[in-house]
Amino acid sequence: SDFIISIGFRRGLASPCVFYHKDRCLRCVIHGDDFTILGHQESLDWFKVQITSKYEIKLKARLEPS
Repeated sequence: SDFIISIGFRRGLASPCVFYHKDRCLRCVIHGDDFTILGHQESLDWFKVQITSKYEIKLKARLEPS
């Protein structure tokens, strides 16, 4: 959580596993070492750059609007 807070996310009030980035309109749920991110494509791309600069990740899937 230190990393995600350092890039501008705030921890949710209802759950310590939920985070929100106001400027980028991103929502994030962390469960162990799994991240589920909700946001617009540009913000998701930004998040990917941020997290890969710190950690080695495997991007499993990205859902797109139909």
